[in-house]
Formats: sequence, structure tokens, C-alpha cells
Amino acid sequence: MLSRSDIIKKMYQMVTGTLTALFQVALISYLFFYSIERIKPGFVSDYFELNMLLILTFVSGALTVMLKGIDQNHEEQKPVNAPGLRQYVFIIFLGLVVAFIMYERTKQVGWLSYVISGMSGLVLIVLSISLWWDDTHSQENH
Repeated sequence: MLSRSDIIKKMYQMVTGTLTALFQVALISYLFFYSIERIKPGFVSDYFELNMLLILTFVSGALTVMLKGIDQNHEEQKPVNAPGLRQYVFIIFLGLVVAFIMYERTKQVGWLSYVISGMSGLVLIVLSISLWWDDTHSQENH
């Protein structure tokens, strides 16, 4: 027979797992519907309120982070591997995608759109690599 603490632990794992899955589905759905809405305005918004899905994404994401933060105090942290060539290529690819999107959104500004989009992509690349590098080196020191 399970003790009370085991039952609470199982329920906690079930709730965090459900919230994590809800957040992932809500985020992917929002990004998908938002992309469709940007391509063809009114296709989604005429039938569905995207802001409600965005609120669900924020709430489930915040609850997931809060509950995972509580759980981190009791579990060992998994080691973070140093980024390899595949991760660097992926980060640079995402930086280029962000730069292209920023250029498309700001091209009416003129030559300044090149600067804005280039800086946006560069900031994403530098921050992603530095955060990953910091995570791997902070675990080596502990």
C-alpha cells in the first residue's frame, strides 16, 4: 500500500506532466494559428479568438515553471552537455530566421531595416550561445 507522501508525489508528477503537455500543445497551436492568421488575415480570427489561446499558453507556462521550480529543489539536476556543431548550426539558423522575419516586418523603414534585422539575429545567436555556455560551465564548477 502506498503511503500518503507517495500518493502526493504521484499526484504532483501527474499534474506537472499534464501542465507541461498542455503548455507545449497550447504554444505550438498558438504559433501555428498565428502563422496562418499572418498569411491569410481572418482565416482563424473569424472563428476563434487567438488571445484566449495565448492566455492559456501564458498561464500553463507560468504554472509549469513554478511547479518545476519547486521540484528542482528535491531532485538532482541533469548535466547539460556542451553544444556541438549541430546545436551551433541550429542556433545560427534560428538567428537567420529571426533576422529575415525582422527584415520583412521593418522593410518599409528603408536601410535601417537591415541594421535592425541584423542586430536582432545577432542578439539571438549571441544570447543563445552564451546562455548555453554559461549553463555548461556553471555545472562544472559545482
